[in-house]
Amino acid sequence: LTEKLPILKKIEVTRHTNTHCKCKNGWTWEVTFFDASSGIGPLITNGIALEGRGAGITTSEVVSPTNMLRGFFTLLNPFTSMSSRNISFAASAKEMKSIIEQDLAIRVQSVRAGNLDHRDIAELGRRWIITYSSYNGPYGEDANVPNLKANGTFLSGANSKVWAYVEIEGKSPLQGSLAFSFRRSNYSSYIPFDASAEIIKQALESLESINEVEVSTRQSLPIHHGFTWAITFYSVNVWTDYGWMLDPGATSSSGNIPALELNSRLIGWRSKAFIESVKGYGDGDTQSQWMLKEMGDDGHQAGEVVVYRKVHGGWTTEYYLNAKD
Repeated sequence: LTEKLPILKKIEVTRHTNTHCKCKNGWTWEVTFFDASSGIGPLITNGIALEGRGAGITTSEVVSPTNMLRGFFTLLNPFTSMSSRNISFAASAKEMKSIIEQDLAIRVQSVRAGNLDHRDIAELGRRWIITYSSYNGPYGEDANVPNLKANGTFLSGANSKVWAYVEIEGKSPLQGSLAFSFRRSNYSSYIPFDASAEIIKQALESLESINEVEVSTRQSLPIHHGFTWAITFYSVNVWTDYGWMLDPGATSSSGNIPALELNSRLIGWRSKAFIESVKGYGDGDTQSQWMLKEMGDDGHQAGEVVVYRKVHGGWTTEYYLNAKD
């Protein structure tokens, strides 16, 4: 067949015994077309050269029609759960751009569409390369566009499927705001991600649980492209049956205070905010060896105290006061 009819291109032929014919030496042939891009139709048969009583050949018929790509798919914005209208398997670049911007609320810079097969046949596969600008996220305009999810339930064709992936990830600069809470107080007002020390001090001292803090000058983090501040607590309150009450030296928690709680509305590539804290005793003790001790300080879990007694002009150990540290 391929020698006489090269237009058929690549085919596969199988032969089976003809079980429907009450004869001997009868056969059926199945021809499978691997390339149906030019269309297929029944082959015309001619049995004039067959020999034998009643010998002949039946007309050919199409057992299975061409099974090329057809149908439509949809796209989903996982951040907003917004879904697109039906998108044709052969949608143009202009159509794709319009659908993403109108249905998914994502700004698109450009779309390039092309067929995957070298013969430029959409039914053999199609690809769209999309460059995004930004989208309106929950905290403002964000260039870190979500990776869209594709649903190809309504596509048909052999091994048909659709998927989306990120080839180059967008990297927008750090933006957004932060809010703080302490000892489960209400959160402060949101302040800019690059707030000055004075603005952070005002936000913290606006909490019912904090009276006075000192905030260091903002320091830049060149490697991580962010900022850091050091906060020292001088006066805090504790919640009681009578409301917020002064907690001198944080005695209600043995001199240690919990870390600030943070609510982040940051925007930017892999942006995050976190709190680090130090404690004055226990496994997290980083201060007790150098902190100045004053009369009246809470001695709970403070370590060991040695009591000396003066004897004949010298000092001898009288006893020890020990506490688990």
